[in-house]
Amino acid sequence: MDDKKYIALLESKLDQVETELRTLNTMLRAVGFEHGIDTLKTSIDELLEEGIELPVNEKPFEL
Repeated sequence: MDDKKYIALLESKLDQVETELRTLNTMLRAVGFEHGIDTLKTSIDELLEEGIELPVNEKPFEL
């Protein structure tokens, strides 16, 4: 694959990831996480600090 095609592919993938993150952030705000992803990360950190064990998905990229 030549450089221009590879760059175009990466730009397309970046656009997809940015869209997904914006959508996730909006959804999290809609269900009560005041600052979206940032609030979710803070909540998870607090749970881990309290010693609560979160389930681990053996295949994290599969739904």
